[in-house]
Amino acid sequence: MDKHNNQPDSDGMTLEKAILTLKKKMNPRTAYYTTALARILGISIPATRRYLKTMDNLGLLDAKRDGRYKVYALPEKDTNEDMEIS
Repeated sequence: MDKHNNQPDSDGMTLEKAILTLKKKMNPRTAYYTTALARILGISIPATRRYLKTMDNLGLLDAKRDGRYKVYALPEKDTNEDMEIS
């Protein structure tokens, strides 16, 4: 993934396309494991992890620990702790 010119990585995904896909398909009240987001994006888990890290660093997703795993959710303006995990 080239962060500077938004060129597709080996999975054919760009950061912009990943962001748009997740915003369209994620339920804002649900936190997702990496594997679920990889299925939504249709790309490998390692590629998904790279995109998720970038999106978290940019503030486009919220990452939280669920035991030894991370879950990701769309950021909410009004924080609500009653979130489902998928």
